[in-house]
Amino acid sequence: MESGSNRLVASGRVTNTGSAHVTSPWYIEAQFYTSKNSSAKLGGGNTQIDVPLNSGQSTLWTIYYSSANVDAKSYPDFDIRDFRGIYK
Repeated sequence: MESGSNRLVASGRVTNTGSAHVTSPWYIEAQFYTSKNSSAKLGGGNTQIDVPLNSGQSTLWTIYYSSANVDAKSYPDFDIRDFRGIYK
């Protein structure tokens, strides 16, 4: 995770732990919080994944968050939680 310019950036890896094949596109969504111990939510973000995944395969993701109402530089210790995969 990093905070820079006026946006928050979080990156990670997701693995298909199920038995089904996931075709693209699909999405990862998460919520950004002010810190690890805070219940104050800044907002959410998502990213589209254009890589199909078989069981056991993984891929990298990056989600960006910015808002005209939030100075991202004020939250260098932000946290990202409440992940979910969305398959439409």
